[in-house]
Formats: sequence, structure tokens, C-alpha cells
Amino acid sequence: HVKLLSCNDGIVAAVLRIIDDIASGTHQQTSLALRSDGLLASLEKLMAHPLHQKEACHVISNMVANTEEDIIFVLETSTVFSTTIHLLLSDDTPIPVMKEALYIINNSLNPGSPETNNELVALGVIPALCGLLVEGSVDEVVSMSLDALKSMLRFGKHADPTAVVVKEVVKGGFHPLLEALWDHGDHRIYTPAGEIWQAFFDEQTVSMLLRDTRWTWELHSTFPSDTRFAVCAVFEGPTMRDSKGDVQFLPGEVAYQICSFLGEKGYNLSLVRPPREAVLGKDSTP
Repeated sequence: HVKLLSCNDGIVAAVLRIIDDIASGTHQQTSLALRSDGLLASLEKLMAHPLHQKEACHVISNMVANTEEDIIFVLETSTVFSTTIHLLLSDDTPIPVMKEALYIINNSLNPGSPETNNELVALGVIPALCGLLVEGSVDEVVSMSLDALKSMLRFGKHADPTAVVVKEVVKGGFHPLLEALWDHGDHRIYTPAGEIWQAFFDEQTVSMLLRDTRWTWELHSTFPSDTRFAVCAVFEGPTMRDSKGDVQFLPGEVAYQICSFLGEKGYNLSLVRPPREAVLGKDSTP
């Protein structure tokens, strides 16, 4: 059936349904299907296909809901999770596809393990999940994102994987989004948001992590071709995000640099970027 996934759309849709039936069978059937030569690569390719990405994500979500060994197999032999995280980060991902991508993450965390946690954190899952908590997101998407965060934090407050997750949330400035969700009208959202905040983001923990977190934010400036020198300000310091996900700067330092420019077309200044797209927002003036 794997070769048929490269045929016309009608055949692909039918084959995906057959593979999904197999993936929803016994543990042994799911494991055998998952290890079929070329299947993961074909499914990952279909995750970008506008007609088939929802069904492809659905099949994968069933496969990673099987055993921890299967999850590790997917992590070690494919880039399926990176593609999934890309879907979560993209503003162009349709909501039905977004939900299936979240099922992939959630299913991979049940039962989950510290090793899986760390792998997903390294791939950038925390900014992807937290970015869906912003004001205006679909309630079901927010709820599923909170479920994933709870799963990643359930190993215990002082366990290494949990510490990594908490640090990623705080250093990305996403922790205020959790606090803001306490005022949400849906109990499926305010209840888990409150539980997460109270259990893992006490004032002392957040203050300590903010004190230890410093970023040099990216500044893009294109200067006229006759410019030889310019003074550029670079902000360094902790940040947080408001309910819309926009970066808010906390008290920090501004380091001034004198930069020289060479070439007829000017020089585009790029400094170190944090692990998140859209850094300074619309206004890049310090």
C-alpha cells in the first residue's frame, strides 16, 4: 500500500483509510505497519499536502498512541515530529489539521517518558504549544495545548524533564499566558491553566528563571548605500508575552554598538535570535 500513496488523490485517500484501520488495530499490527519500508516518509510528505494533510496526521497520531518503543522509532528514524511542530507554528495551518497535529503530540506523551519529553523540547515543542495559548485561539486548540503541557510536566516538579519544560516556558516569556487563562470562561481551559500555574510557576521559580534568562534580540536594519557608520542599540534582558503573544520587554540593558558598513548595497545587521519567530514585532526601534 505504501507505493500507492504517491498515486492520484482518490487512490491516496482510500489507501490512507486502509492504513488508518491497520494503525487502529492491535499493538502488533500498528508496530508492523509503522515499520513498513517508506511509510513514515510518505506520510510526512502528505502532511504538507492540502488535500491529505489532515488524514496523514490522523494516521500518525494513531501510530504514536501505541507504545513508547514506537514513539522512539518515529523520533529516531524520521522528522515527523519536526514537521508536526512546524504545522503548530504556522499561521497557515487549518484548524482541523492543527487539531490532528496536537493529537500527534498528545498521544506521544501518553504514557510518555523523560526521554521523549527532552526530545520534543529540543525540537521546539514548547514555543509551538504556548503560541497556541494566545487570545483569539480556538478553545479546543487551547485546551489540547494545555493537555500537552500538563503531560510534559507530570513527571514531578523536581524531575529534570519538568525543570526543562518550565525553563523553556519562562525564558520564552510565555508564562503570563497561562496566568491570563485563569480568567477564561471555559472550565476546560481555566482549570488546567490554574493547576499548571499553581503547581509549577510559583513566584520564586519564575523570578529566579527571569533573573537568569538573558537574550540578545535580533535587529534588522537596512541602511542607505552611502552609510559608512551607524550607532545601533541592542536590547538584552528578560521578556514576557501579553495575552496576544506579543513580546513585552522587562527591565534590561541596552548595549550600543558602532557598526561599519561595506559594499554598495549597504549592510543588513543581524544579531543573535531567540528560539521564536517574530521577535521585535512590527516596530524594530529599540
